[in-house]
Amino acid sequence: MVSEYIKKLLKDKARLKKWKRITLALSCVVVFCVVYALTLPAITLEGKTICGMEEHTHTEECYQDDKLICDKEEYQHTEDCYEKEEGEQPVEEENEVLNEPEETVQQDTQITSQEEEKVSEDEPKMVEDQTTTEQTDYQLKDSDITSIEVNYKDANGHWQKVEVNNGEVNPSNTEIYLKVNFAEIKTEDLLNQHNCTLTYQIPDFLRDAKGIGNLYEGTEIIGTITVENNLAKVTLKKSYLQSLITAGNNQLKGYFYVQGQINLSTIVDKDGKAVLILGDKTVTLNYGPDCIERFGGVTIDKKVATIDTTNNYVAYTITVTAGKDGCKGLYVVDRFTSNGNLVNYAGNINSSETTLSGKPNNQEPYEIITGSTNHGKIYLADSADSTIKKPKAGQSNITNPCIVWDIQNMGANESRELTYYVKLKDNMNLRNLQITNRASLYSNGSQGVYDRGSGEAKFTPTINYDGKFTKSVFDKIKRNDDGSYTIPFKLAVATDKDNSNYTIKNLQFRDYLNNMSDELLPYITFDNNSFKLYKNDKLIESTEYNVKWSTETNNTNFKEWNEVKNPKSFILSGNKNSPIDLSPGESCYVTYNVIVKPEAFAKMHSDSITVNNRFIAHANNVDNSKEGGFDAYNSIPIIKTYEWNGKQVDQNAITKDLSETIDGDKYTYNGDKIEKDSTSENSFTVPKGSYKYTVETNKTLNDFDVADVTMTDTLTSKYMKYVGYVKVEALEANLTSKELQWDESSKSYILQPTYTVEETKWVKIDGRKSFSLKPSDLGWTNKNYAYRFTYYAKPDNLGAFTETTVKNKFTLNGIVKKGNGEFTFSENDVSKETTLTIKGTLNMTAKKVSWYYSEPTKDSGTWPNGELYWVVDVGGTQIAQGTKFRDLIKTDDKTTESYLHDDSLVGIYKGTLPDGKSISDYKDLNDLTSNGRLTLINDKFETQLNGAAPNYNGLLFTAKEDIKLENGEKVYMIIKSEPAELPSPTNNRDTKTYKNSISIKDDDSYVSEQTAEKTLYTSPNILKELGQVFKYDGKTVTNLQIGADKTESGVADTSKICADLLKESRGVFVSWAFKVNYDGKLNGEYSVLEDIPEGMELSYIRVKWHGADALNVKSKEITGIDSTVWTKVENDSKNDNKNSDEHTIYYVNKNNKQAMIQLGGFVAKEERDNNSVDVQVVCRVTDSSVLLGAKSHTFTNKVTLKKDGKDIDTATSPETVQLTEENKNINKKQGQSNGQKIDFEINANQLGQTLPTNNGDNLKLVDELGENLQLDTTSIKVFKNDTEQITNCTTSYTNNTLEITVPNNVPIKITYTVTVNAKPEESVKVTNTAYWKGYSKDSGKIVESDYSYKVGGGIEALSKVNFKLTKQDQNNLDKVLPGATFDIEKCELNGNVITPTKIATVTTDADGLITQDLDFDTLYKITETKAPDGYVLDNKPIYILDLKDKEKDTSYLEKVKTLVKDNKLYVRYKQQDFDIQVQNHKGEITVVKKFINDAAGKSTNPVSGTYRFRLYDNQNGEGTYLQEKSITYVAGETQEESAKFINLKLDKTYYVFELGDDNKPIVDTSKEVTINKLQYTVDYKTEGKSTNAATNGQTVTVTNRSRTKILPSTGGYGSLLYRISGAMLVLASLIVLTNINKKNQLKDKSKNRRKK
Repeated sequence: MVSEYIKKLLKDKARLKKWKRITLALSCVVVFCVVYALTLPAITLEGKTICGMEEHTHTEECYQDDKLICDKEEYQHTEDCYEKEEGEQPVEEENEVLNEPEETVQQDTQITSQEEEKVSEDEPKMVEDQTTTEQTDYQLKDSDITSIEVNYKDANGHWQKVEVNNGEVNPSNTEIYLKVNFAEIKTEDLLNQHNCTLTYQIPDFLRDAKGIGNLYEGTEIIGTITVENNLAKVTLKKSYLQSLITAGNNQLKGYFYVQGQINLSTIVDKDGKAVLILGDKTVTLNYGPDCIERFGGVTIDKKVATIDTTNNYVAYTITVTAGKDGCKGLYVVDRFTSNGNLVNYAGNINSSETTLSGKPNNQEPYEIITGSTNHGKIYLADSADSTIKKPKAGQSNITNPCIVWDIQNMGANESRELTYYVKLKDNMNLRNLQITNRASLYSNGSQGVYDRGSGEAKFTPTINYDGKFTKSVFDKIKRNDDGSYTIPFKLAVATDKDNSNYTIKNLQFRDYLNNMSDELLPYITFDNNSFKLYKNDKLIESTEYNVKWSTETNNTNFKEWNEVKNPKSFILSGNKNSPIDLSPGESCYVTYNVIVKPEAFAKMHSDSITVNNRFIAHANNVDNSKEGGFDAYNSIPIIKTYEWNGKQVDQNAITKDLSETIDGDKYTYNGDKIEKDSTSENSFTVPKGSYKYTVETNKTLNDFDVADVTMTDTLTSKYMKYVGYVKVEALEANLTSKELQWDESSKSYILQPTYTVEETKWVKIDGRKSFSLKPSDLGWTNKNYAYRFTYYAKPDNLGAFTETTVKNKFTLNGIVKKGNGEFTFSENDVSKETTLTIKGTLNMTAKKVSWYYSEPTKDSGTWPNGELYWVVDVGGTQIAQGTKFRDLIKTDDKTTESYLHDDSLVGIYKGTLPDGKSISDYKDLNDLTSNGRLTLINDKFETQLNGAAPNYNGLLFTAKEDIKLENGEKVYMIIKSEPAELPSPTNNRDTKTYKNSISIKDDDSYVSEQTAEKTLYTSPNILKELGQVFKYDGKTVTNLQIGADKTESGVADTSKICADLLKESRGVFVSWAFKVNYDGKLNGEYSVLEDIPEGMELSYIRVKWHGADALNVKSKEITGIDSTVWTKVENDSKNDNKNSDEHTIYYVNKNNKQAMIQLGGFVAKEERDNNSVDVQVVCRVTDSSVLLGAKSHTFTNKVTLKKDGKDIDTATSPETVQLTEENKNINKKQGQSNGQKIDFEINANQLGQTLPTNNGDNLKLVDELGENLQLDTTSIKVFKNDTEQITNCTTSYTNNTLEITVPNNVPIKITYTVTVNAKPEESVKVTNTAYWKGYSKDSGKIVESDYSYKVGGGIEALSKVNFKLTKQDQNNLDKVLPGATFDIEKCELNGNVITPTKIATVTTDADGLITQDLDFDTLYKITETKAPDGYVLDNKPIYILDLKDKEKDTSYLEKVKTLVKDNKLYVRYKQQDFDIQVQNHKGEITVVKKFINDAAGKSTNPVSGTYRFRLYDNQNGEGTYLQEKSITYVAGETQEESAKFINLKLDKTYYVFELGDDNKPIVDTSKEVTINKLQYTVDYKTEGKSTNAATNGQTVTVTNRSRTKILPSTGGYGSLLYRISGAMLVLASLIVLTNINKKNQLKDKSKNRRKK
């Protein structure tokens, strides 16, 4: 055994020596080979070059921004460059040329793609003979092309891919595009020998081809595609190819798209089929045997060519243009689709086919052809049946005509233009009726008729005569010798040449006298000899037109003039052979006269005559919408040359006696008769105090005789009588001109005659109250005189009245004559009356006083709007029996009605008020009756209400007896009325004014009316209103909401804001103004206390405006104010009173919640807004819910008016502020895109204002990306002021949500790039939302768009994916994390299961990176197995997939998405560089805020406010805290909110404390504490346990219990616990008692035994 073992051992040792020798020999061979291989290049390098060139190849350093910056020429040495040794012969190297079959394309119709040529993997194909020095584009061969995809449009216009197994498809048009896939192109040869350009000869059947977009590698643009002469050129960037060569990539693989049209001429002879051969597969695009008829390019255009505006012809053109294939069987059907009844086809177009001419000939249709010589045909047909595509020729009884233009075949690029004419009908209304004409193009093929398009032309006949259709008095109106008047009229029509497009046919001038009474018409007539017609300012012979007459005045039923004696209307028109036609730009007018007889004035008993004359224009081809014509115009001249009765009275009495001399015949009354006065009296005296009256009558230019007309003058007052004589003067008119002049004041035509006195006579009327006479009584007969009466009257019995109204009336009654004509005047026809108010000596005064307003109460009953108290103050010595007083409610446009009710009479009091007081000195009725010492005397008067119950408008008082007023006594009649409407409580400036009057009846009329007003104010002492809401960026004030600060046109007036006083402040502001002393009753000095609304800070206060009587009101210092509480502020500005200087002093409370201003210098004047002052208060919004949450918030600004420290009045102005979408403090927009990459931009705090913080002392912004977006965290950049980049912003990213902490007080811009998880040409919804941390998404900006991207082609230079993963700190993305370990697994899909196989374990380096080469079209699973030191492991797997060949295999991707479930999936499309970023975080503790608000514990809704929490490393909350977080709830919020303490150690215990209002941690949870001014007890729970201690990953719930003692509810579990506990105690007690009892019994037994 031992020997065998030794033998075996020696044998193994020998074998080992043998192997050592063999290994040594092999090592020597390896060393020799290696040395020899390394020596060969050195030998080559030692060769001496003779070319004189330096060898150089461009590298990355030779390029900058894709531009070559190297000055060296690229050159590589060949054998010819080296000096040859003697005897050495050049060796001709055999180029390896692959026997590739040439590209074959079946003639005109086929694409051929041969099988890929068999080439050794070790020896790639040679692109070109490398000895060639001249660079040429590389033409792709069939062997280079791996496949060609064909896409066409289906019947719905959608692109469809031709599946090679489909066999045959039927495209809907000739547009297709090809995707050409190629491979194995040598990179270096393409760069150095082929201009970086690939070319592809597009098949002949595809023409007008074009390239689609750029070429990409991933998202990088690396080239372009262009098409010239059906040759596609793919040009790659030189720098891109160079980079591939540098990286050792020697082959290209890619694709590109070309799009074009099928060349139908190549398939028309092949039954319309384009056959595509793709390898061993054949696809047919079947356009059908009618491919030319159906798809041949052809267009049609229809338009209005010319308009003959004189003859009313419209020329239409139809242009048909064929494309490159031409078209067959073409014809056009042209029909009118609207208002075709207004035209007729012109020229010789009938139902028979007629060959068209090629030249214009009047209005005959003609055809112009380009590219052919055979003219088409035209005929008229009936288009009544619209379903018939080609109406037949030769039809009879055509009712709905159309024309058919039969073109037949058109060659390639041929065009034809048909011109035809239509005539606008002369007898149809044309104006503004759109005539629509449609030409439909068809092609007639063997398989049917095809619609090839249509053209439409619209023509609207238009007549415009703006400002050119008139009727006027064109010359002077003249008075004729017979007293009649001639009025010259002009009727004019002219059309606007530029805005009219057809001729008016058979224009008629219709004119009639209208709107005049039948009594007047006989005296007004046309002058039939005065008519003249002008056209274009040329007089037309009277034989060319005619005038017809009628007595009608409504422009109907006209009759010949010779049948009418006094016509009232006429028609002027052209004769049959010479109608009046008016073309655009032409004019026409008629002049004629109207005669007005003087009898018209007498008949109408009028000083003036209005001649109402209406002109109507009629035409056969214009609408008759205006009374039988197309337009109408009134001319209404007024002739005012007479005065039948003129009367006036001097309002002032003469102040001294006046002596009048009688210088003519005298007359007196004997009873009612007038007879001559035979007395010798030749003068009389008019006593002072008399009033002078003057009457002038029959001033009719000597036309009428009124000698037998009775003229009567009457005084109506019993307190007035005539004195002396009435002077009667006969007057005669004299005219210097008979031409009437226009009088603007009376809007009439007048004459200016002078009247001279022909004779004077006197009639005694002394002591009379009326006189009456005829001129014939005074000896004037058969005279057409005018007469003037002058007389005096004097008040009588002055002691009987205080004031009275005297009316004096003058009338005419009798026959007025002119020649044989007689006209009857009654008393009231031309009567005139004057009114005179005279005062008596009776001592009684009555005035009306507005007293006070009593607001409504619950017991107001029939006075729901309150009570206005009015007082009638009657003074003097006596109220006579029978005196009537009328209290009347007054209304007008400026006042509001009030009502009297049954109980409106409050009382009638008599007496003397003590201490010289007036009624206004008493506060109210109770004060008056208690302290006024008055006696009620209601029984002395009889009262009566006027109007309808229950709302009366008047109250009458009648004295039943004489009421003496002695020793200053007065009578006070107190009445109350109810306002019909009160000032609006929502309008601070609203007022309502009410009026009430008192008057006294005398001589049957009420006189001495006294009126009182009462104005009610919504805010009489102080009111507050919004000026405007605005934003300010430090330079410009921009209005956001209009208030009272606006211009007269109603737009916002930002000049009302004093930007200088805003200083450095930025943001959103509200400007209020309070007005002091609106009703003008304040007197002296007042202070105003301003309460600054919560969520605002005061910016400034300034005196803004002064009323006219308040210019001296100024802001003043407040003496004695506590300077420890208030800070004095002063500023200077320009006020709104003519921009004058204003110095304002005010005080701000140091708590910044109140301000105060003292205003002095008010003087009570009781005028609305005249003694008032406006003070502007501007506050900046600081409320976080508005600025960050974009919520609406109502800020109520309150002011309190004070005097001597006492509150007088208050006013408030609530204003709701909500930032609109464009004014939010955060905005977001989508920027540029590049393939799958999209840039986004966030703009925050654009005003650069101080925003409320939302993350401790910081501002944090949140950006949520949609599920299909993947953020490139390395692309995040933050800028302030738009351009200055900042790097100290903390960024975190988790669950596709980015959070960034940004600085305050400056505008911020954030930019970054995302990758869209979508393949090319796939439309996806991109959603991205930015908002402020702690607020809803709605408060921010949501960007939504449909996104897709297109590529013109792509290059796949590498077969591997360059995967890169960056590990970052989740809460600080700028920090990269080394030391994270990942497993990378390659996944296979086996049914519904993913089977992973680990291919690598990698760890992030110092830059936080791992890199790995991966395959396209392969799913990978990446799982973190070890976290960086101090960070929490995130072992949730990530999946990545870069699709290339499977790009369009949607089922594969959908399956992957289903299998990876909720795990993160990153998808790219043909992106060689696949970069992702993943994050880890350190330890975290979450704090959740809850509430219990009631005793039962059922109310758990959050209480609005901000709640603060601190983290400590000790359980007592002592020392310096580690972190502080806050949670904010807004009103109405129901969701629980949380906050996180971050960057904690993983193995350490921390303690969470809530802070009370004292800013101290709440340690003792058994005591009540104050949080946000409310009392709570605080409960801490960590993961269900009652503690505030927590470690990484745990959640601490902090519950605030309200101060209400929480007792168990009835039937609740709490009471059950008490019942169970009670029962157990009872049971325990029983057991104890039982035991005691047993012990006692035992003791007793023991005792008993001892006793025994």
